[in-house]
Amino acid sequence: MMKVVIFVLSIAMASNMSFAQEVNEKEGGKVSLGLFISPTLNYRILTSDASNDFIKTVRDESESSGFRYQGGITLDLKLSERLGLQSGFVYADRVFKTNSIVFNWEDNSEPSITEAFFTQQYQYIEIPFQLKYDFLSTEKMNYFCAAGFTGAFLISHKQNHHVRVNNNWERSSSELLNERTFMLMADLAFGMEYKFNSLVKMRSSINLQQGIRPTNPDYPTKEYLNAAGLRLGIVFTTP
Repeated sequence: MMKVVIFVLSIAMASNMSFAQEVNEKEGGKVSLGLFISPTLNYRILTSDASNDFIKTVRDESESSGFRYQGGITLDLKLSERLGLQSGFVYADRVFKTNSIVFNWEDNSEPSITEAFFTQQYQYIEIPFQLKYDFLSTEKMNYFCAAGFTGAFLISHKQNHHVRVNNNWERSSSELLNERTFMLMADLAFGMEYKFNSLVKMRSSINLQQGIRPTNPDYPTKEYLNAAGLRLGIVFTTP
């Protein structure tokens, strides 16, 4: 993860050094392309239409958030001085997990499992559509907020089994069926941009996502995925 961040920063610095002299007097165009990487904290919200909340209660007590990442390409279209439209293509790896169970065995002479937990892993290709509003701009800095929706297309849903045997973690996975292969997410972002020049800028933002459609619509206890992440990226604007 750190190597990717360093690589993105290196691109920004190289671009600034190469083009600063050429673009100082140019105005940026209306279309921008960018790259970003984002560590994310993932979880889910459960609702229950069942006669009792037993499954929801058990899952709420046994499951916790998981840390993964998102990354992709951004496309910005400037609509006015302060308003813009954002889209792109995003790969999202979403994970939440059960709490660890620790085993204490009386006989430790043979290799045995001493700890175990499970993770639910969803992988999506996502296409966001957001309106971006620049509410404060200076010569070098720009502060913005954005809101909209993301269409998420499921490419994989796995249950991962994590066990520790003699202090060594081992993992096995099993593919799970999913009733819904398309999800709709609500998006909200707050961020800032540092302008190296009129054509290159560094963008960072806090992004929040909440599932609007459940992953399992045919079950009484429904699951809605959510995530919070810190995005770091580089944006190139056409002349």
